[in-house]
Amino acid sequence: MNKLIAAAVAAAFVAPAVMADVDLGPVKIYGSLRTAVEVASVSPLKGTALTDITDDQTRLADQGSRFGVKGDWKISDDLKAIGQVESRFYVGNSGENKSTTATFGTRNTFIGLDSAKAGKFLAGRYDNAYKNLKKAAYGVFDDNLNDTTDLTGKDSIIGRMGGRDGDIVHYETPKLGGFNAQLSYNFGKVGEVQAPQLSLMAAYSSQFFDVGVGYAQLSDASYDLTGVKLSSKSDKTGSQGNESSDAFTVGATAKFSGVKVSAVWEKMNSEYTIAPAAKVDQEQNTYGFGVAYGMGDWNFHANYAIADEAEQNGKVVADSGAKQFGLGASYKLHKQVRVIATYTKIDNDAKANSTTGSGFALSKGSDASIIAIGLRGDF
Repeated sequence: MNKLIAAAVAAAFVAPAVMADVDLGPVKIYGSLRTAVEVASVSPLKGTALTDITDDQTRLADQGSRFGVKGDWKISDDLKAIGQVESRFYVGNSGENKSTTATFGTRNTFIGLDSAKAGKFLAGRYDNAYKNLKKAAYGVFDDNLNDTTDLTGKDSIIGRMGGRDGDIVHYETPKLGGFNAQLSYNFGKVGEVQAPQLSLMAAYSSQFFDVGVGYAQLSDASYDLTGVKLSSKSDKTGSQGNESSDAFTVGATAKFSGVKVSAVWEKMNSEYTIAPAAKVDQEQNTYGFGVAYGMGDWNFHANYAIADEAEQNGKVVADSGAKQFGLGASYKLHKQVRVIATYTKIDNDAKANSTTGSGFALSKGSDASIIAIGLRGDF
């Protein structure tokens, strides 16, 4: 009896340590711990003052840590139900008290159905089709080593309408001969305005190259493109229907001998009315190039993006563009643990304040050089 009690007590303490090996049936637990020390040097626009959060600083910045639980349940030979709850947490708070905003299910969290013949349908919070084109067509930009070198997303130069939407229904076709397409519809809001967004993508993948196109349209709300970084505009006239934004992108990747080279072009348009007779019509082109090379336990990465000056009502808006350059390397200490070092340079024109995926705050016209050294462990 004493031996049985001792064994039970030992099991109670050992089980949490080997959770990944416990048979949970259709459910799997996974996650990623990612953090880095960032050393940022900021050059402000002449004549402007910097705040504590936009000035030079050294900080421990989380690089996209997450924890998730996912499962699938067989319904028939060709159909299964799928579900996932994925949450954001911070290993280092990026210089802010973000731990107070990190809640349960903040990342891809959904319930859906998956069929090899009919495709996949999801409902919940999920990356929209426009964002998923990055992985499918210009994949070098989807593996930037860490968030500090990421130049995609709403606060960056490329893919600003690609996001993780909270009120989404999403469909993915089966992969047929390398072809795949996705459709997303978000019922979400911008502030108090109901602003649905439609996203589409189609891509083809082969051994030597990937290519794809994407389109996104936001209704009843818009973005000011003159600052590069997206700034949502709610209705200014008192009636919805006067605002809209859309984006079209083409991306491709060539793959050969361990080298991947990606290129992407994006065009954004935005329209809104600030008075019955004052319509604003904007457009902007952005471009990105990236290269990645893997050699044994080493991986090397470089990327560059440029946003042209925006046009408003047919006229160029001076000093409204931006550039970003990133360079990095990672080394595997273990098959699931990497040490990562990167360098990022951001050049903002006087009216722009684009930034990286790690969310370093920049005032308009500020340039920054950021060195980041950190660790990533996946489970």
